[in-house]
Amino acid sequence: TRAHPSSTSSHDIERLIKQAVSVKVKEIPLRLLHTPTGILCNQDAQISCFEGSPQYKELLSLASSLGNQQLEAEINNVISEYFEFATLSHRWGSGEPLLRHVEGKSIDDLGSTDGEAKLQIFCALALQRNLQWAWSDTCCIDKDSSAELQEAIGSMFSWYRWSSLTIVHLSDVFDGGSLAGSVWFTRGWTLQELLASRTSSSIHMIGRSTPRAMLWTIKQILSFSKNSRMQRE
Repeated sequence: TRAHPSSTSSHDIERLIKQAVSVKVKEIPLRLLHTPTGILCNQDAQISCFEGSPQYKELLSLASSLGNQQLEAEINNVISEYFEFATLSHRWGSGEPLLRHVEGKSIDDLGSTDGEAKLQIFCALALQRNLQWAWSDTCCIDKDSSAELQEAIGSMFSWYRWSSLTIVHLSDVFDGGSLAGSVWFTRGWTLQELLASRTSSSIHMIGRSTPRAMLWTIKQILSFSKNSRMQRE
């Protein structure tokens, strides 16, 4: 006899949630910055943040109101939304904080080097977009671990592809006319990150200013990258 939806126990819901979270965290970076607190979290800490969130408590309360299929669909939707993250696209500069500089502290407590300020602005912008998580290649990879570094390099395209927002930091751009000359275009990763982005709305550029001319130029660039991706597929 099929159980009535209302008979779904809290233990069953917790099991379904754990399964869905386990699948999700395997798709996202090993380490992410928690934008509300500025703290770097490994996967265990990411899961702990979720289990302490209002979204988790809301899911636990759904047993009596949804059937099994609806419940599983809602669990997957809530978890996918909760773990949406932003990625940073930039050229490395001076004073970039590494993993050892941010572990165990909030990025808001870092100093004021260009790299530290860039990371703080990046996380603040992600939080403004209601994203709980943010990833930067400066501090979210243990570069002392060759295995982790190689795994990250192999996963970066998919991380940029599935991130909800890519924030491009252009330290040398003062107006739309100077965009084409930015050193950002000399990076080996720039084309890959542009090709990975799913839509033009998933990229936000910040420089000394972000005038309409710059926004129009990046839309043209993204249109080109989208056409290139379609040709490759």
